[in-house]
Order: sequence, then C-alpha cells, then structure tokens
Amino acid sequence: MMNGRRSLLLLTPLLTLALGVALGFYYSQWRITRVTDAAQFMTAFVAYGEFLKTQRDQGTASSYEDALRGRIAFVDRNKDMFTEAFSERVFAIDQALTYARLSDLEQKQGAVNEAKRDLDRATSFCPQIGWQNCAGDIILDFALRADKN
Repeated sequence: MMNGRRSLLLLTPLLTLALGVALGFYYSQWRITRVTDAAQFMTAFVAYGEFLKTQRDQGTASSYEDALRGRIAFVDRNKDMFTEAFSERVFAIDQALTYARLSDLEQKQGAVNEAKRDLDRATSFCPQIGWQNCAGDIILDFALRADKN
C-alpha cells in the first residue's frame, strides 16, 4: 500500500507540471495567433486607408466609389478584430465617415436617393460614435474637412 501512495505522491507533481506545460503552450499559441491576426488586420486597415486616399486623389469617380465600398465591406468582415487600439468606436467612426464620403460622391453624380440612403447609414452609427452633436451633415462636413488636410 505504501508503494502505491508513494507513486501517487511522485506522479501528482509530474502530472501537474505536464498539464501546466500543455496548457501554457496551448494558451501561448492562441495568444500568438490572436496578436498576429490583430497586427495583420491593423496593417491592412492602414494600408486600405492609404489606398482609399490614393483613389480619391488620383482615381476616377468609379474607382473611388469601388474603394469606398471595399472599405465598408473590409471593416464589416473584420468586426471581430476589436482591440484597445481599434475599438468598436473607431470602427463606427470609420464606417460613418466612409458612408458620408460615399454619399458625397453619389450626390455629385446626381444619385440623390443613394446619397440620402448612405448619409442615413452614416448617421446610424451616431449612438456608437459618442459625439456631442451627430447628424449626417456634421459627419459629412467632418469627412470633407479631414480629406482636405
């Protein structure tokens, strides 16, 4: 009976150590993957912003519209990537500004109904944005001033 108890006393710390190593390895792999995914997303987010600026400044109205719609789709697909740096509020502001820019482009092209629809979509983000005053014309004005700088 003493040998069984002694074996159990010896095996318990070894099994605990093995379990700790296995869980630590699994958790570190999960964290590394999560951090890598977040870093890749942040890089793509910034790069897409630069692409959008280039299309606005150098592209045709059609290529700029495609870039705006692509930005909206990109952010929608990556909503699960919220971090402290890229919070839900950051995404909401980005989407609101992108919809406002799309609305402005549509207005210039004479697509009045589409422009109103997309400005309404921009305004739908107001509860998430947290601005003191939030309305379609305010979002649009902010987007256009930001684009001039």
